Amino acid sequence: MPCVMSHFYKKRRGKYSILFLNVAHRAAMTSDKAEEKNTEGHMANRELAEYIMEQLEGLGEVRNIPMMGGYIFYYRERIFGGIYGNGFLVKETKASRAFMPDSVPEPPYDGAKPMLPVTILEDRDKMQEMVRAMYPELPERKPRVRKR
Repeated sequence: MPCVMSHFYKKRRGKYSILFLNVAHRAAMTSDKAEEKNTEGHMANRELAEYIMEQLEGLGEVRNIPMMGGYIFYYRERIFGGIYGNGFLVKETKASRAFMPDSVPEPPYDGAKPMLPVTILEDRDKMQEMVRAMYPELPERKPRVRKR
């Protein structure tokens, strides 16, 4: 099995140290089919994220960030939803429930709070209204605490 030497810097007690890692060749660890499936899933998520951003472009202050194979969506710096393994989901609020009464809450991953699958993805105006109405119900973003 081919190996690759990799290194990175890590801060320890105020000083940077170089750590060397033996990293096994990726092709030896996963099958070609699994790799293809992972790449296709990532591409599908990226295309869905781009489509959602197009649908919400009239709102202005919407952004997304890639996270663990999916995407997290922010409106005015408050998280309102994301793309997970089971599609685009938004936080369950009174507003999201009112706009999508047919949507059944489901957790995006094990141990997470249930979220609503978006059933109005093709209706740009309705989706923008929903996100705008959700905003007052969304928790404010927690300030980052710097570790010393």
